[in-house]
Amino acid sequence: MCPCCCDHDLTRAIELHISNFSKSLCCLSVICAWQLSLFSLQVLNFHTTYVGPGGEVVSDPKVIRVNYLKSWFVIDLLSCLPYDVFNAFDHEEDVSTDLCHF
Repeated sequence: MCPCCCDHDLTRAIELHISNFSKSLCCLSVICAWQLSLFSLQVLNFHTTYVGPGGEVVSDPKVIRVNYLKSWFVIDLLSCLPYDVFNAFDHEEDVSTDLCHF
């Protein structure tokens, strides 16, 4: 094999690697933006009034925080964790967990 063919193969391999990295970075950016929006909604829930058991609107910030911590906080926190970002750095090639390729 001539040296020019080897250089061409190496160049092509580098181009593919950069292309795949670019796609992964784009996908990671979208995932991070989504996680940030979920986190901002969670922060907003600490300041959102709610209707109490007697039908009254509760607007006391301390009562709102305690109510949210006792009710939906754990579920919202688990939904905010960036599981996809953790998987993006996993070096195993598993097609079933790869969410970036449609």
